[in-house]
Amino acid sequence: MRLILAILFSISLYAESVYTLDHMRSLDIYIANKTPFIGHEEKAEITELLKTTLSENGFVFDAHDPINLIVAINSKEYDSDEFVINLDFILAEEVTAHREGKDVKTFANTYHTSELIESDEPFVDTMQTIEIMLQQFIKSYKLDNEED
Repeated sequence: MRLILAILFSISLYAESVYTLDHMRSLDIYIANKTPFIGHEEKAEITELLKTTLSENGFVFDAHDPINLIVAINSKEYDSDEFVINLDFILAEEVTAHREGKDVKTFANTYHTSELIESDEPFVDTMQTIEIMLQQFIKSYKLDNEED
């Protein structure tokens, strides 16, 4: 399992994102958990990982008008202790859409990446996958915010 994750990580490091992450710093984290293996302590551990890593890379929290960072975790148990886990890493924010000569304020997902994993150690593998997704997000953010 770890080898597959490592291969996916190394391949995706060189992929360009279709999303624009320019000029964003303020985030509000929301964990949408729909799994039996993540309780309050595990959710706090995920939040701490996200806040610590993102803070180290220049992001701030609890500021005015933040962008919502949503980590959605869904799972399905298919064997006695085997899970298929879907993880979504999403940025959602208020944007202005230009429609037929009129500006319309709306709420949109402005970044979205997803991973599907199979695991017999669901929390451990979920944390590893979140770390990988987080590093991919930070790499894309840094590339989009490089000064020319």
